[in-house]
Amino acid sequence: MNAAGGALGVLIGGLLTEYASWRWVMFVNVPMAACALALTWRIAAGPPPVRGGRPDVLGAVLATAGMTLLVFGIVRTDQYAWTSPITVTTLAVAAVLLTAFIHVERTTAREPLIRLGLFANRSVAGANAYTLLVGAAIATAFYFVSLYLQQVLGIGPALTGIMFLPLALGVVAGSVLIALTVLRRASPPSRAEQRHDRQSTTS
Repeated sequence: MNAAGGALGVLIGGLLTEYASWRWVMFVNVPMAACALALTWRIAAGPPPVRGGRPDVLGAVLATAGMTLLVFGIVRTDQYAWTSPITVTTLAVAAVLLTAFIHVERTTAREPLIRLGLFANRSVAGANAYTLLVGAAIATAFYFVSLYLQQVLGIGPALTGIMFLPLALGVVAGSVLIALTVLRRASPPSRAEQRHDRQSTTS
C-alpha cells in the first residue's frame, strides 16, 4: 500500500505540477483529511467500545508537537544553518517534547498511544527498524531521482511521475511475493502433507 500510494502520489503530483500548478499538490490532502474526519465522526457516533478508557490526549499533543517541530527544524535548514539559534532551539524543543511523550507513555497514560513494552520483543523492534530504514531509503530515492530527472535531464514533471511507476510497481510485486513466501513457510502443514510425511517416515 505504501508503494502504491507513493506511485499514485508521484504520478498525480507530476500531472498537477505540469498542467495546473505545484500549489494544487497541497490541496490533494484536503479530500483525504475530509474522509478521515468523516470516518472518525462515524466511529465516535457509534456504540461505545466494550473496553472503556480515556484517550491519551496529552500523549497525542506531545507526539504531534514534537514531530512537527522536528520536521520543521530540519526542513528550514535551507534558510537557517544547523548551528543557527533558530534551528538549535527548534530541534531542542522537539527533543524535549518527544522525551516527555515517552515519559508519559511509560508512566502516566492509562491507555497509551504506543505500548513501549512491545519493543522489548525482538521481532517487533526489528520490524519497526527495518520499516524505518526502508521508508527513509525510498523517500530519499524518490526525492533525489526526481531532482535528477527534472533538473539534470530536463524531463517534465508529468513524464517524471510516469517514470517512477516501474519502481513503485516493482516494490508492490516484491512485497506480494515476499508475503506469500513467508505465509507459505509459516503456515502449518496441511493434512495431505502430514499424511505424506507419516508415510515417508514409516517407509
